[in-house]
Amino acid sequence: MFFSYFKGTPEYHILRFKNGKVREQGRGISFWYGTFGTTIAIVPVTSLDNPFIFTETTANFQDLAIQGSVSYRIIDPLKAAEGFDFSAKLSRSDVVGDGREKIAERLVLAIQSRARAVVSSMTLEQALAEVTKLGGNLAELLRNDPIAATAGLSIEEVHITAVQPTPEIRKALQTEYREALQRQADAAIYGRRAWGVEKEREIKQSELATEIELA
Repeated sequence: MFFSYFKGTPEYHILRFKNGKVREQGRGISFWYGTFGTTIAIVPVTSLDNPFIFTETTANFQDLAIQGSVSYRIIDPLKAAEGFDFSAKLSRSDVVGDGREKIAERLVLAIQSRARAVVSSMTLEQALAEVTKLGGNLAELLRNDPIAATAGLSIEEVHITAVQPTPEIRKALQTEYREALQRQADAAIYGRRAWGVEKEREIKQSELATEIELA
């Protein structure tokens, strides 16, 4: 069969290449095309989210798992299609290229390299307190990363949702925290006892002074 029909949907920008040149493009377009020498790229243009998790090492040599997500949109579909594979299977209009996966992989690597620079300069305690606040800074840095220009991206947000030490360190920190709470509780008990003893001493002194006065 020499001709076929392609039906697009609004969440994709469709590009029809004929012998390596763009012959037709648009969001959600449909068309008839000749099967020989034709390639169709389907580029998502809605907001995309990609989760990530990776491990970095702090300045005091403690591993830290950083988990979050990056939100982005492809605002230049032609540039994305020229740099990455968004080809479709012509018989079923399914995306077969790995362009989206490659872009997501590059974004995560860029985030990781910037997070590494921050985490490696902090102690474990500092990183646990500060890294979750880095989302806005990471998003701004990512907008200036070459991947944003290469793939025609608009970086929307980077969220850091969790920062966790290794299970052993987490258990040690939990133990230390519980012991600190116990020490605070013990100090409070001793304080109350000392206060009670002091009050009892004051009462006895008052009683003794009264007895002396009466005598």
